[in-house]
Amino acid sequence: MPFIDSKITMKVSAEKKEAIKSELGQAVSILGKPESFLMVGFDDEYCLYMGGKQLEKGVFVSVSLFGNASSAAYEKMTGEICRIYEQQLGVPPGNSKTQERNYNIHADSEPWKEANSKKNSLSIAKLQSYIEILEAEFFVITSQLIEVDIEIAGRMSKAGHEFGRIKALLTEEPANCNICFEGCTGMKQENCGKDLGNCFEITDFYIQSANGKIIVQINALRAKLRAIRIHIAEVLSALGEEKRLIAVTEAINQIINKLSQMICMAAGVKECRRMQ
Repeated sequence: MPFIDSKITMKVSAEKKEAIKSELGQAVSILGKPESFLMVGFDDEYCLYMGGKQLEKGVFVSVSLFGNASSAAYEKMTGEICRIYEQQLGVPPGNSKTQERNYNIHADSEPWKEANSKKNSLSIAKLQSYIEILEAEFFVITSQLIEVDIEIAGRMSKAGHEFGRIKALLTEEPANCNICFEGCTGMKQENCGKDLGNCFEITDFYIQSANGKIIVQINALRAKLRAIRIHIAEVLSALGEEKRLIAVTEAINQIINKLSQMICMAAGVKECRRMQ
């Protein structure tokens, strides 16, 4: 959580504090932080001296940040803070001083490690929970498909069982997750782990067809998988788990591509539309 603390020589009205707070909230994005994480403090009518002389209009701003920001970002942030106080309170740029502090020194302390470990564990547990919800949806749809199309139902069931491997990848040593994949005219074993997009656009023609309900259900699952893929990427990137992210992403892509094949089967598409 970043904290911007301002010591100001003048009395500042509540309206001005609100205006300055809002502008600082926008400026903190320079340091890569959102306003929702920002804490702002004001200490007005504060006695400040510079060069042995008391300042009539002056401000000292302390910017505290847990984490790191580049020197270029801090330099830009300092310029923006000076601009804000000059515009809002008429403080001359030469009377605005900014101090930056990074709080990474405690990162190796035991309480910090323990808190960080708990936070990371909770993030992974949430991801596993989302995967379990999707896994359950696969089996629900499988039960509905059995009476409609036994072949697609079988494929859906097999795809649902692959989620166990993905959950394992989130906690165990990252490794290749080679899910069994049956190739088609547009997808092969060598590219099944890539983001291949949709084989074709699902139009009203397909929705209103005999298997329209199947197509809509499978497409909804495919969309949910793509959404969870983005969420997983955000979490694992923040944790620095690049190798794990690659393995999990490839595994999810394989299931997404399996769903695309099922949509083609339900729509009666024999040749991959990407090839046309």
